[in-house]
Amino acid sequence: MDITSSDLELALLSASYSRVSKQFGLIVSEQGLQMAVDSYLIDALERIGRSWAEGRASLSQVYIAGKISERLLDEFTRDIEHEKKDGARIAIVTLYDRHTLGKRIVRSFLRSSGYEVMDLGSLSSNEELLGVVKKYDVEILLISVLMLHSALKIESFITELKESGFQTKVVVGGAPFNADETLWRRVKADRYGKTAAEAINILNEITGDSR
Repeated sequence: MDITSSDLELALLSASYSRVSKQFGLIVSEQGLQMAVDSYLIDALERIGRSWAEGRASLSQVYIAGKISERLLDEFTRDIEHEKKDGARIAIVTLYDRHTLGKRIVRSFLRSSGYEVMDLGSLSSNEELLGVVKKYDVEILLISVLMLHSALKIESFITELKESGFQTKVVVGGAPFNADETLWRRVKADRYGKTAAEAINILNEITGDSR
């Protein structure tokens, strides 16, 4: 049985975890986990987001779909065996907004690949983020944003970061950067990752880990 992202969308809207898990499991068995997330789950969630914007789905359906997706990631990445990678202090944060699903997806994949990633939560100011970068001596910082105005604010944060003497590498991702793949350079980020799989490759390159 071929499952499409439209099928997964309907399953998510039904709020039935067992239905979603069964369909997602079939996709994973045929396509692999990264493809299942990048090409099916994210597409289904984006469809639901558009449906809400057009008045065809309720806010509660969007919320429940997000919670089901988070549980799904926990289930399917929990038992993946990996070799822990030593080295850089890595952190991930949602900046200037509260939409954390994208961050959860990336962190789950990085952890399943052996990277220990500190979750800094959702922060709303440059001062807060500079404080935690200093406190934990973060060497690689991944920033996820949902809205364009949030993405544009990253430039001022990076400017303050460099002026404070930090050598932290900043990797950005999220909808605004996917829509304009030159935006990451304009905000002075070091790298941009479109998918969780790309985030793994970027960290491998930065840390010099080829595994």
